[in-house]
Amino acid sequence: MSGHAMPAICGPCLEGGNKNPSLKWCTICEEQLCSGCVQHHQSLKLTRNHYLTEIRNDASSSYATENKGTILKTPETCVYHPSVEIQFYCKKHDIMLCDACLGSHPSCNSDIVPIDLASNGTKNSQNFHSIQTEITNILQSFSAILANKQTIEQIFSNEVSSAKKKIDEIRLELVRYLEEMIDKTLLKDVESQEKKVLDQLMKDKTVAEDGRKEAAWFLDEMSSILNTGSDKQAFMLLQRLKAFKNVRDLQVKEMSYNMQAYSLKMELTDPVELCSKMELLFGKVNMESTPYNVNMVQGMKISAICATPGESIKTEKFVCSVSITDAGHLLVVELNLFSSSKVFLFNDAGGHISNIKIPGSPTDSTAVPGGNKAVVLVDNKKLLFLEKDGTGTLHCKNIMKMAKGCNLITASWSKLYIAYKSEIIVMDINGHAVQYLKTLQMSGGQIQAFSVGRDDEVYYAIADCLYCMKDYGEEVCLYQTQDLKDVSGIVLDTDGNVYICGKTSNNIHVLKQKDSSAQVLLREGDVLQKPSGICFDKFRNKLFVYYTSYDPIQVYNVTM
Repeated sequence: MSGHAMPAICGPCLEGGNKNPSLKWCTICEEQLCSGCVQHHQSLKLTRNHYLTEIRNDASSSYATENKGTILKTPETCVYHPSVEIQFYCKKHDIMLCDACLGSHPSCNSDIVPIDLASNGTKNSQNFHSIQTEITNILQSFSAILANKQTIEQIFSNEVSSAKKKIDEIRLELVRYLEEMIDKTLLKDVESQEKKVLDQLMKDKTVAEDGRKEAAWFLDEMSSILNTGSDKQAFMLLQRLKAFKNVRDLQVKEMSYNMQAYSLKMELTDPVELCSKMELLFGKVNMESTPYNVNMVQGMKISAICATPGESIKTEKFVCSVSITDAGHLLVVELNLFSSSKVFLFNDAGGHISNIKIPGSPTDSTAVPGGNKAVVLVDNKKLLFLEKDGTGTLHCKNIMKMAKGCNLITASWSKLYIAYKSEIIVMDINGHAVQYLKTLQMSGGQIQAFSVGRDDEVYYAIADCLYCMKDYGEEVCLYQTQDLKDVSGIVLDTDGNVYICGKTSNNIHVLKQKDSSAQVLLREGDVLQKPSGICFDKFRNKLFVYYTSYDPIQVYNVTM
């Protein structure tokens, strides 16, 4: 690992042949500066506004204690061409490239972008912070395995000592001429088993210690980049961490689930009986290996869902709500306080397809899965049933007035769901009432956002707590955290993962169906601006984030 460390020497001075100790780090120039060069740096018009930070050289990090006087730096040269600097990133293959690599990727021209562009915002991205947590978990898991191995080694060594003591006692009771035979049998067996077990333990300890040190190094590297590094360095480190994570995570899992505890048992012949019969039956050494598991650090399983930004969609409309059709078209409802509001249909690139005026002020809307229909809630009490014809033109097929004032609407393949305070009205797709679902959380306030799953189960939020209700009324609290405030949207993907949007907390959480674990998918560092709602294209794995404003609709490609 020391090959990745850079002596704390002033860069400009080193170019002139002097080795002056550096005090500051310029995050723009990515260079160390001594006290004299700091003054010069701050006096020049070109560099006086550069951000300078103290070079970290303390004992707070485990790696720093082993490498005092150094700062960490992620290599910026190509893995395949070590003498060439990395300049590009291929989005299709998720790899970094240099000039020499471009010839081997002729079909990826549209997916290759400059590394400075691809790395923009990496330091503050959810992916960088998530993998930092995961590497911390790897470090802690290897530390737990190492401590466990040391305990096993101590216990086993005590048993070996006890076995040797018993052998010595037998030796004293036997006649001298038997001593050689004892040494050739029992002691040899014990030492053979001892060597076998200790060799295995040493091998396991070496792997665990190497994994622990490497994980610690990466964490210190990440911490250093967060303090003094650039987005480019963070991005490069993130790419290298993927390979480390895959190898070391596999080692942790294999070692954690294939642990062996060793116990040395002695089966000895009674010395008196041995002497009387004059038989060289000294007994034997048995080695028992008992499998057991070491609990890994919670969250060690790395199965994070990732979201990478795509091209934003500029509607130039004051957006009230957005939903997605099966064809991938965006149904955007405009709020216009000066003239008639409209419903617009855009393609996934933001191209206008058609629009239709609506009578009143829009409240919410939903595209109906499995067809060309959509429903818009107007003035909190009217339902507008829209349909798209073969040319993409929207038509209003029916208007229905609700008996109660409602604020939210969503749809499944065969039903409409309309939220009224803490109740949910269920209708068939044509607007005929089917049933009422009354939540058990009436004292907690009204429903903030809701969505429907594959089996018509309803996911909804009240007081920033996510609930799920089956169609027969069973209600379960699924998720609540202090990091989720003012829920403004809930959607599901094809795997049943639930995405929850927090407006005030300015983030998007995802509750995974497979293992019921949760993660923060997007946060402020991912350019969120207190989102008003979200929708999900289940056929293309795209997450759309919108705002009640003229701001563009943000698009994220989701990978699982």
